[in-house]
Amino acid sequence: MNRVPGITNPGRGGAIWLIRLGAFLYLSALPLQHLYLRLWAAGGGAAPVVEYSGSVVHTTWIRIYWPGFFIGAVFSAALVAPSLAASAWAVGPRFHRFLLIAFLPLSVVLSLVAADLAPHHPLFERSPIRAAKGLAVTPPLASAAGLFVAYVVGVPAAVLGPAARRLLAGLLLWLVLLQWNSLGLSVRYFPGWVGAAGAAMILLGEILLRPAPVIRDS
Repeated sequence: MNRVPGITNPGRGGAIWLIRLGAFLYLSALPLQHLYLRLWAAGGGAAPVVEYSGSVVHTTWIRIYWPGFFIGAVFSAALVAPSLAASAWAVGPRFHRFLLIAFLPLSVVLSLVAADLAPHHPLFERSPIRAAKGLAVTPPLASAAGLFVAYVVGVPAAVLGPAARRLLAGLLLWLVLLQWNSLGLSVRYFPGWVGAAGAAMILLGEILLRPAPVIRDS
């Protein structure tokens, strides 16, 4: 199955650029987090030595911890990869079947990260919003359960695949909002602004994205 040469889809171009720009911003939040915390420590803030790993903006604290930074980068890239692939190629049922299989372990990791992000961080100002761990883990686990049930009852992968991509995009935004909430919704927390903007762009691009024009080989 190949893309049709010379055929354009007027509803696709803008969505592609939204996804690509959003992915760039979302992945940029990880090094920006490290920079932000270094600047914060240089300004007189406490220098915590606890190291974290697992989320795009919840990976390193002041001293860079390369294994944790690498894990966070790989995990973040895995979350945006399906949307980037769909924006670049005419992905088919095989790709979406693989995505549905990968969604189950990803949802487990997402739920663990969400549970870790839910509590308020004691080094930052308290947020007016309290997110319980039960609420934090519900979106990823409910998404996985819904996709699994739909697949069991016979909904084709070609329908569930795009839904899985949009759910992943929504969960990206959910993680960033949880992270932002745990750090007190500070307007000075620029990695949160960048990550949230990127995740929102990916989600909007996925909603607007239409299938690439394809032609079947004869």
